[in-house]
Amino acid sequence: MAPSFRQQWPVLVVAVLALLGWADLRARVVALEEAEVTPAPAPEPQPSQEECPMTGTLPQAAVRGVVGRNGRDVFGCYESHGEGRGTLDLTLRVDREGVVQRVMAAGTLATQAALAQCAQEAARRWRFPAPEGDGCAEVAVPFLLGATPAE
Repeated sequence: MAPSFRQQWPVLVVAVLALLGWADLRARVVALEEAEVTPAPAPEPQPSQEECPMTGTLPQAAVRGVVGRNGRDVFGCYESHGEGRGTLDLTLRVDREGVVQRVMAAGTLATQAALAQCAQEAARRWRFPAPEGDGCAEVAVPFLLGATPAE
């Protein structure tokens, strides 16, 4: 009596794999299982924000330009999350490449958590020119929100 398909399927699979060029697949799997695993090298430590001294400066014209192009984001946050009239003062820490690393919110409207968080997230996306000098720079950006244009 001829062997059934159930008995023959492993042989057929091996034959198909051989035709596809995968004949040594089992040997490759065994080799991988027995291979010695070496850990990836540790990433080089990145300088922390504290390692960047606050010795850099940003010209006022550069700050005005960045805030002029991006300040509407903060007003959008106020429209979405703010109530009342007051100030929202953002203090930005800008690294050597002009990237905003940290934003702190203060002022009478900073107690509105959703507004402060939205404004901080928006300001983190701003890009400044690299600060002059060898170091980071701190920038203060005050906003008067909820006021009419005539005020």
